Amino acid sequence: MPNMSYCRFENTLNDLYDCIDNISQEAENERDERKRKEMIYFLFENIDLFEDLKQELDNVTQDW
Repeated sequence: MPNMSYCRFENTLNDLYDCIDNISQEAENERDERKRKEMIYFLFENIDLFEDLKQELDNVTQDW
């Protein structure tokens, strides 16, 4: 079931923490292992976006 837009980040963040805590370990089944590898590739493919977003957040925080 997809996340509702009003809580998508809240719900996803907890799952992301769990994924990051376990990303170095091979998954217990083939389907999940494929998705683990896909997530790793996704993160590397989007590293520039994440760095840009962090820079924007850092700039906003400094303005407070």
